[in-house]
Amino acid sequence: MKVEKLFIELLQVALGNREKFSVCPSAEEWELLYDMAKKQALVGVCFFALKLLPIEQQPPLLRRRQWAVKAMRLEERNKQVTQECKYVTSFFAKGNYESCVLKGQSNTYLYPKGLRGLRTPGDIDLWVWEKGRQSLYDKKRLVEALWKASGKRLDVAVHHAECGILPNTPVEVHFVPSFAINPITDYKMRQFWAKHSDCIRHTDDGFYIPTDGFNLIFQMSHIFRHVLLEGIGFRQLIDYYFVLKSFYDHMSLEPKGKLSDSKAVMKEIEHLGMKRITSAVMWIMKDVFAMKDEYLLCKASEKYGRELLNEILVGGNFGQSSDEHAKQKVDDDGKETFASKIEGNFATIKRGMKLFWSYPSECFWVPYLCLRASWVRNYWRKVEVPSISSGRE
Repeated sequence: MKVEKLFIELLQVALGNREKFSVCPSAEEWELLYDMAKKQALVGVCFFALKLLPIEQQPPLLRRRQWAVKAMRLEERNKQVTQECKYVTSFFAKGNYESCVLKGQSNTYLYPKGLRGLRTPGDIDLWVWEKGRQSLYDKKRLVEALWKASGKRLDVAVHHAECGILPNTPVEVHFVPSFAINPITDYKMRQFWAKHSDCIRHTDDGFYIPTDGFNLIFQMSHIFRHVLLEGIGFRQLIDYYFVLKSFYDHMSLEPKGKLSDSKAVMKEIEHLGMKRITSAVMWIMKDVFAMKDEYLLCKASEKYGRELLNEILVGGNFGQSSDEHAKQKVDDDGKETFASKIEGNFATIKRGMKLFWSYPSECFWVPYLCLRASWVRNYWRKVEVPSISSGRE
């Protein structure tokens, strides 16, 4: 537990809420801290903290130099992904589609200047809709366009489709920003996305990102879903920390009447069944990241917050370090095996049942979601698309 406490203190330093460690780490503890930073996909963020620590609390020179090299690579990778976001946005614009970059790279615009390029980038999540038809469009036509652009048939999930237009960065095209496990809540959520589809703003790099008020709800739904289905890490919680900071620091810039204050945001969060997970996240913000009360959306819950913290520490980034995480197995053609699908569904249901008493209204529907997701994938695999030759499928 000492190393976990030191890691949390290191994150507080990176966030500007602490000046130094309470106890100087040993060389062995620095190696464990570096391993935790990798597990949580926070190598760059933690390196930023190193630069703020007093000289007597710095890691051994060799480790610091290796850490610095990793950080430099992250900065270059962030620049590349930002340019790729601009490219994919313009690509869809030529096809009469508008788009908005969700989470991931859009969050870098909320980070402080010195920390912005040190966030570990992932894939590109793009919310796409036909121009002038944000609430209604032909999904089949969009998927067919994606397959044609990619040159092959790719997987289609409940709320997004894979797109292979970039050689090194996965792109997920979202029909809706996120979804709920409970079908009733999911219906409410789809109505919310349609009603607030204009809550976007333009960046200097040539693409749109969500407004802060919209982001507070969207990214909470993203956190909630991953907590229930596979796990979540500190990287996503630090993203949310900066969404909160940006929202409260720039509240006057939010479009009036469109999620422009915390009461309006919490009203939507409660309507979408996310009050309990929000209270857990607020506990992480306050008691783990040392965020000031003035930035919290609601009262923090220690009970659910500690449960969430344990999930984060055990599972790592998106739960990939958890024993429950099912590793995908593929056949000789690169397709997931049937046994792997069954194993993955079993692991998802098992995880949902473990959290049932904390979030019963969502966890009850996890088996239904597994069936729904399988049906959606199988349906799209059977859809005939004349523009894709059989030789490239």
